[in-house]
Amino acid sequence: MNGYNAQIYGVLIDAHVELGDYDKAIILADSMVSIRPDLRSYARVSYLRQIYGDMLGAIEAMQLAVSAGFPPYEETAWARYQLAKLYENNEQYTEAEKQYQQILMDRPDYPFAIAALANLESLKGNDEKAVALYNQAINVIPEVSFYVDKAKLFFKTNRDVEGNLIMQEVLNMMEEDQKSGHNMDLYYSEIYSKIMNDQKKALHYALQEYSVRPANIDVNKQLAEVYLKMKEFDKAKEHLQLALRTNCKDHALMKLKSSLNIES
Repeated sequence: MNGYNAQIYGVLIDAHVELGDYDKAIILADSMVSIRPDLRSYARVSYLRQIYGDMLGAIEAMQLAVSAGFPPYEETAWARYQLAKLYENNEQYTEAEKQYQQILMDRPDYPFAIAALANLESLKGNDEKAVALYNQAINVIPEVSFYVDKAKLFFKTNRDVEGNLIMQEVLNMMEEDQKSGHNMDLYYSEIYSKIMNDQKKALHYALQEYSVRPANIDVNKQLAEVYLKMKEFDKAKEHLQLALRTNCKDHALMKLKSSLNIES
């Protein structure tokens, strides 16, 4: 009915990405960017390039997305945040930090940039500064991921009691989200596997998500991680092969590939 509305293509791209139909998403992205080459279309091109292992191309497209936005707008801050994450994935931490700082110059209370800086401070070993930044981000918006990252930092520094209290709060927040209609299965699986070390529950939630999205890279990566921890190596390899089919250079995928001795 409205074949020249770029945003319709955007929704379709997102749907096909979530379902793991990446080839179809590329075709739709070509249509979207040809109709309206703007922040939204460049960002989707960037994400698809990342999925297919073209990190330099992904950075280039996200730079175009940032350039297409107006600095004070939230969507521009979001695009710059994604660009910084690409630099992080490429181990260009200094450049990533510059991008986060630029976001805060444009939008001083942008919580995701604050939390990202907290993560970088943690990597530097500045744990107390990292905790302060996580608290600052949480005061802006009670985002679940901020609480999770803060809990990880507490566990890392042997503050298990505080970490466990935060994780109980996180599970309560996630339960509320689930009751509100959000699908939290994949996130539940990650929490139980990586933080709570309950692989049985992690597998339960991952398989629930797999029943809906069996071709999605992130879902198969999560199953591979869980099966590896459960020492079910054949199943881990099976799901990792599915996750690697686009040549994605995600750090967690590369680590799994090394752990399971899978050839390129």
